[in-house]
Amino acid sequence: MAGFTKLSGTLITSTIWQEDNETRILWITMLSMADMHGRVMATIPGLARSAGISICHCESSLSKLMSADRYSRSKTKEGRRIVEIDGGWKLINYRKYREYRDPIKRRAQNRLAQKLYRERQKSKPIISQGKPEKAQAEAEAEAEVEAKEVKEKDLSAKADDTVPKPPKYSKGFQAFWEAYPHNRRNAKGMCFGY
Repeated sequence: MAGFTKLSGTLITSTIWQEDNETRILWITMLSMADMHGRVMATIPGLARSAGISICHCESSLSKLMSADRYSRSKTKEGRRIVEIDGGWKLINYRKYREYRDPIKRRAQNRLAQKLYRERQKSKPIISQGKPEKAQAEAEAEAEVEAKEVKEKDLSAKADDTVPKPPKYSKGFQAFWEAYPHNRRNAKGMCFGY
């Protein structure tokens, strides 16, 4: 029994609170026994023993928890609290209540986390690269200029190698092409017809 659950204050205004003591005790016992998926793995005698109620009362209470409840706030599965699974029971709305967080508490937690993050950022030492800032900036500027020059040389060398020479056409075809209304010429004089 290594379980944990959030116990919502709305429990005391729910229809479960209107049930008999044995059913309320069994419900709270099941909440405390549930694993992270809302499963309670037990037998009826084991569950009765954990809740401190008789087997007869346990069976009766389980029947109430598995029955539809028309007054339940949750309409999931017609207001049922549990469903029987292999090896025990599953609490139907367990995940919903487990993940529920009060908005005010959530904002306070976020503020605290942000404050701690900012404090860690302030306390981090500024690590020098071993050069004064001005010398560092000059070195970076020189490296950028050198990289740019190398890149320009590479591009011009590639441009010379990759530019295709325009094909030679007969004088008759050239005259036709000049007169053709849909021809397009690029900057190198190459023709592309559409």
